[in-house]
Amino acid sequence: MASIIKRRNKYYARIRWYLTNGKRKEIQIPLQFKKETSSLTTARTRLEKVRNQEENIKDGILQKFQFKAKFRWLNPEGTSRFTSLKLVDIIPEFLNYRKCVVRKGSYVRDGYALKQLTRCLGENKAVQEITYKDIEQVFIPFYKNKGYENGGLNITMRHLRIFFSYLLKEKLIDEKIEFKMLPKDDTPCYINRKEIEELHNAVDEKFRRWFYFYEMVGCRAKDVFKGVLDGNVWKISPDEAKTKHWHYYPLTDELKYIWMELQDLKQFYIDKGNSEEHSILMGYNMIRRKLNSTIKSLRKKGLIPEGKKLTLKSFRHTFGIVNVVRTKDIWGTSKKMNHKEIGVTQEYLDIEHYIIAQDFPELKPFLVDNSTNFQGEPNPDSDNPLSPPMPPVLANGGHNMVDTKRRFSS
Repeated sequence: MASIIKRRNKYYARIRWYLTNGKRKEIQIPLQFKKETSSLTTARTRLEKVRNQEENIKDGILQKFQFKAKFRWLNPEGTSRFTSLKLVDIIPEFLNYRKCVVRKGSYVRDGYALKQLTRCLGENKAVQEITYKDIEQVFIPFYKNKGYENGGLNITMRHLRIFFSYLLKEKLIDEKIEFKMLPKDDTPCYINRKEIEELHNAVDEKFRRWFYFYEMVGCRAKDVFKGVLDGNVWKISPDEAKTKHWHYYPLTDELKYIWMELQDLKQFYIDKGNSEEHSILMGYNMIRRKLNSTIKSLRKKGLIPEGKKLTLKSFRHTFGIVNVVRTKDIWGTSKKMNHKEIGVTQEYLDIEHYIIAQDFPELKPFLVDNSTNFQGEPNPDSDNPLSPPMPPVLANGGHNMVDTKRRFSS
């Protein structure tokens, strides 16, 4: 292992090893730059950087002429400019590694996140020069100015964290790159009953059926092109499903017809010579773009509020709200939506009842009346009698499932 030696009042890292012919070889690497003041503490820190590359030096992968580029204290700029540490060179290696250890969806999202990074910082950016400032002061403002929202940027930054952890693990950077995530967007992103009606009135019968399918089934946006139909049950295998387990959706005859229509859309693109994966993407983009253009038109007419984020996923949130209110079964709704954790489904319980009643009038009979003041008396503007306090809903085993803030009847 490399050790520190001192010669002429300067510190060096000394690496010794034996060659295959039995001869001993030694290399000494300065631990300071020319006239830099000697410091044992600094030398010990830099020794660790040398030890990280010790095997590469012994194997001849890292040679003497590359030391100044590799060890930043040996060049006047004080930075590493080793060509193999540029983003353009490291990213393909990282993606090849990720392709072997994660699902295809995660691997694709890795690539998308890194494309965003190189578009902002440049593909020739040296990885050892990247700091948290590049993310917080350059990357985030760059995409915020382009209209990206916090939720989407946070997804990208989670994938960037994985990339930076890989660089640290491979000893391609010296220290962990830490940066703050953006606050969660609190704007409701479900689509309410009035907005659904306006949307249906603005599109033709084909898109009306497809949007209806999303609302009634609650599946993820691209899932409509996956899986198989077994009788009245639509099944998505673990290989195709995001949560890596079987997804089951019981379908009515009407929904089965729409599902088969969506499969025909995918097959249309396959017949044109596209792969199944690309055909799914093209079908998804066709529906997504139609939704976006229609929402934009409805905003101009004042029928959908400016700034309200609505996407195909909004139908999934609508499904969650409607089901948890109608059934009062948080576990059943979570299972229908194939959520990994019950906490994800419980977010639908945090929406106030007066908002749900306003956005979904058909759900009023399923809601608890809470129109009282703090003295337990009916509000003067309410014609409804005082509702008795409702006990918290209990899960199996008697544990509280919903706190007192959440007012669904049992």
